[in-house]
Amino acid sequence: MSAEKCRILELRGSGGEIFPKENRAEVHSLQAKDGESLKDAAADAAAKLSPCAVIARGQDTGSAAAAALNADIEASEDAAYFAFVREGTGWVCGAGTSAAQALRGALERSGVRVRGGGGVLFTVSDAHKPSLYPVADAFRRLGFEIFATGGTARVLKERGVLTISVKKLSEGSDQIVKLLQAGRLSYVFNTPTSGNSTLRDGHMIRTTAAENGLPCFTDITQAQLLLLALGG
Repeated sequence: MSAEKCRILELRGSGGEIFPKENRAEVHSLQAKDGESLKDAAADAAAKLSPCAVIARGQDTGSAAAAALNADIEASEDAAYFAFVREGTGWVCGAGTSAAQALRGALERSGVRVRGGGGVLFTVSDAHKPSLYPVADAFRRLGFEIFATGGTARVLKERGVLTISVKKLSEGSDQIVKLLQAGRLSYVFNTPTSGNSTLRDGHMIRTTAAENGLPCFTDITQAQLLLLALGG
């Protein structure tokens, strides 16, 4: 996967950083300048950064973020954090007592079923393999079982990630379909590749995942966002 990172826009309100700077995402913190409203500052920052998520701490800050993004805010008297993620051309909101909980809620509202355990399948192109390790290792440390095809599995094993190898559909195996249908997988990561057989593999994987209600991600930024929601 590419070295591109998920951009997170933080509207902190009072207090320090929401997400640690050492995590896999690219975190941008926002403070309104003199004479500039937080709503206007957030709208300007979101337009420039094109973040995959906006995280706000505090009710007033959450309301400003919602107004900036033209999104509805989830009503919750107990919520300390509000998260906004993209859905189509708009934004949906989640609320919670922690940033991760708010982000999980937003992802759920966007249609992503967030599960805290199970299996994760990786089948990625050669160009993306060198950058896959941090993501796969983060899922492993969260207790997920790691599955991968051919070269992807080899790369992960070489880096010390305990990985179960599975054959591709184009190799005459239905292992992946059975894993998807049996409910052993929680998430699928499948990046586009060239070649007729790999294109057919990818199409079948994504189709079968959708039929079984499983999220199928196609880029690293989505993986980073999910890991933040899971607390990894």
